[in-house]
Amino acid sequence: SEFPYIANLYNTELYWETTADLLAPYGSLGLIVETSKPMDIGNPLRLKSPRIVWEYMPARARFRTADMHRQGEILADIAARCDAGQFPNIITRAFDRISVANLREAHAAMETGTAHGKWVLSGW
Repeated sequence: SEFPYIANLYNTELYWETTADLLAPYGSLGLIVETSKPMDIGNPLRLKSPRIVWEYMPARARFRTADMHRQGEILADIAARCDAGQFPNIITRAFDRISVANLREAHAAMETGTAHGKWVLSGW
């Protein structure tokens, strides 16, 4: 199956070839993760004439674009939607406090790739 839209929010390099295989011709690919080395964006992806959108949130401020104010508007909109409960809670594990033991446990799970959803450590 091919998909008209793919958002890779995790590892651009690791999933580059898979993404190229799964993206439909003229599809849109959204990216947010920086790569550790230059990427070959040619074939096979080029043959599908994709739209690639690489989002970098502070780009407006960094380059002092004419629409810098939009960043504040976007963040205010997201905050209002969060407050209204429009986004699902993705927390799958919440630790009672930040401690060496909890950090070690969470870090070990992240390294093995067995953690799913959002894990939260909060409070001292």
